[in-house]
Amino acid sequence: MPSASVAYADGPRSVNIVESSSATSTLATESFCMVRRCPELLDWLSAHPEAAMAPFTTETQLAQSLCVAAAACLARLRAPGAGHERRVQCRSVIYRSPDEGNYSHAVHRDLDEVASRNLRSEGMAVEPGGEPPAAEAGGVALWNAWIPLAPVLSHPLAVLEPASVDLRSGGAAQGAREGEREGDVAPFHPGVPTDRTGLLWSARHRWRYWHEMLPGDCLFFKSDLVYHTAAGIGDGVGRRSIDVRMTFSQG
Repeated sequence: MPSASVAYADGPRSVNIVESSSATSTLATESFCMVRRCPELLDWLSAHPEAAMAPFTTETQLAQSLCVAAAACLARLRAPGAGHERRVQCRSVIYRSPDEGNYSHAVHRDLDEVASRNLRSEGMAVEPGGEPPAAEAGGVALWNAWIPLAPVLSHPLAVLEPASVDLRSGGAAQGAREGEREGDVAPFHPGVPTDRTGLLWSARHRWRYWHEMLPGDCLFFKSDLVYHTAAGIGDGVGRRSIDVRMTFSQG
């Protein structure tokens, strides 16, 4: 089992990471799923051979078409709230490349409960203090798609199994030790004490990554539940990948 150093909110830790070589469909139970050779993404890559070296921003047509392809793949898997009949919106696109070396080794999730609720409430009549409907009940679904544009030789994305994380607050990043705190969640952004997208280390955390991901593969995970990081595994020149965050809502 490979190990890697990852940056928790309370400091770097060397963690063991389970290596998976095949696709794993655990969307309903673990909030993530790795898909090998996704037809929609393979078609997109064939139609856009320039994608492997093109810069991406959320506003470009290239990024928007990639989001549509990833959304179609996710809908085909019957992910909660991501049906074919729903409107998909590309919320953010992050491009990682060996040229920039901009991999994030900090353990984080993209959205905390407040940000998630705000997105899920858009365009809905939600009573003050009330909760918007769940994705399975017609509400907004929040998903990330992590997509390699070249073979992943190093710095693969590793995800934490949500069942191994205690989503209660754990205090300040440099505060109480494990066993002396309630949960694992901590601020990620400096100077924003109400932020809950960072994480404190715990021995119960179970990490996972997928070996030798290729163009056409995709790792889907729920934006507000799955903590993740770039794992310092492999001895290649780096990786070229796209992380797309999407919302699915009623058309």
